[in-house]
Amino acid sequence: MPFGLKNAGATYQRLVNKMFAEQLGRTMEVYIDDMLVKSQRASDHITHLRQCFDTLNKYGMKLNPAKCTFVVKSGEFLGYLVTRRGIEANPKQIKATIDLPLPRNAREVANQVEEINARYPQGNGQAEATIKTILDGLKKRLDAKKGAWADELDGVLWSYRTTPRQATNQTPFSLAYGMEAMAPAQVGSTSLRRTMLVQDTALKNQMLLDRLDELEEEHYKALMRIHNYQLAAAKYYNKKVHN
Repeated sequence: MPFGLKNAGATYQRLVNKMFAEQLGRTMEVYIDDMLVKSQRASDHITHLRQCFDTLNKYGMKLNPAKCTFVVKSGEFLGYLVTRRGIEANPKQIKATIDLPLPRNAREVANQVEEINARYPQGNGQAEATIKTILDGLKKRLDAKKGAWADELDGVLWSYRTTPRQATNQTPFSLAYGMEAMAPAQVGSTSLRRTMLVQDTALKNQMLLDRLDELEEEHYKALMRIHNYQLAAAKYYNKKVHN
């Protein structure tokens, strides 16, 4: 198919969607001519590759061996890093943000937030809202110690990550890792949570991976709660304005 044609990309995407309809979202991800075969267990990977090759042979399509990489634990796909933990930001894409100089005061923090929002408008001001919450926490804890805000930052961040948000009814930590954070003081104590942990390391790691698989459903529930929260806030605001 000549890719110079106007709708060649969309046409080819519809083709591969039909070809790999049974695998997409389960063992494969395909975006035009970028294909990814994924497996949670190494023992299943050969089977998943064979299914992909069988489909390609069925429709008479070929791959370029020079562009193929097999049996990798992580790799770059569509600008992101795909690992066993899921989809992560590519350091190459966020290098400019990582290389930003460390802010020395609250004003510089606010300036960097504005710069991040300008670079990533798809964030829809989420970074600005998060930083505002963190700055409010810093102001409450600093009082007269205005020059020591960096010393209080770890505690404020811990508080933010482990406090349920009103809009989602979940903590940011649990939405990222699939479970609630454990305070350092709890690690060495004989708490109920500690005693319920299995001692088999391999089984424990598998349980953690299984929990991450359920995160997508939790993210969907959180998005629904945010939507309902926004509707309720808009309804309350409109009621006040009209009255």
